Amino acid sequence: MDDLEKIIGSDVTSVWSGFVDSLKKKTSKAILPAILFFVLAVMLTILTRIPHFIFFYVIILFTLIIILWNTAVKDFLKHFASHMDYKYNPSGDMSSVEGHIFQYGSNPEIEKIVSGEFFGKDTRLFIFETTVGSGKHKHEEFYSVLEITFDALLPEIILNNKKSVFGFGFTLASLDNERKLVLEGDFYKYFNLYVAKEYELEAMQIFTPEVMQIFIDKAGKISAEMYKNKVYLYFPGIITKKEQMVTIYGLAKEIILQLSHVFFRIKDDVEDMSKYAKLT
Repeated sequence: MDDLEKIIGSDVTSVWSGFVDSLKKKTSKAILPAILFFVLAVMLTILTRIPHFIFFYVIILFTLIIILWNTAVKDFLKHFASHMDYKYNPSGDMSSVEGHIFQYGSNPEIEKIVSGEFFGKDTRLFIFETTVGSGKHKHEEFYSVLEITFDALLPEIILNNKKSVFGFGFTLASLDNERKLVLEGDFYKYFNLYVAKEYELEAMQIFTPEVMQIFIDKAGKISAEMYKNKVYLYFPGIITKKEQMVTIYGLAKEIILQLSHVFFRIKDDVEDMSKYAKLT
């Protein structure tokens, strides 16, 4: 059984099932206090004609639901880590990630980190949270990120999936001195491919027709970035289902098996171009 088959055969199901189980357990213990508190809020609202008591009750209830949901997400990822014999950490250092996406927004954080070896490569699956917008449009955005570490310096590339929430004609991040490549076939219908100009030749060696078809068939809503010796796979939102886990790790498997030898073959050229770019 290989690493992906181990994920497919796991008893990891979904965050939702864990959330429902947790809600049932908590509700059975807290139903009476919750009802009494609600009755008190209603009575105070009627007597004082101030609706804030009901609003206060709703805010508390909503906060408790969020806490239970976050706990279910944590338990889902911890269960997955345990099944795969991976390590789980509740939070991580932003200095440990280097992709361009991590410059997006403000107050960025990475959390709920699952790390382990997958098909011979060190990987980390984590949640990236960042604040975007301002004023009444200010809000939090979440991305599930799978980081794959290779033994070679990679060309700087962003592959922006048009199915994702940030894929409608613009990129979530941009490269220095970037150029948009349009490759053969209908790949452009599914992805926007951006590459630093000095790595155009290397990008074409990586994105062969076979590799492009793999991304079309297996990426789903996932975007990708190559930066230094990392490949980052970006899933919009928080992974909450086993099927989504299989998709992102399934794509990682294809990248590792199909591209490791390509990365090794072009590493000297990439290193030379990187040195040249720093001098110019």
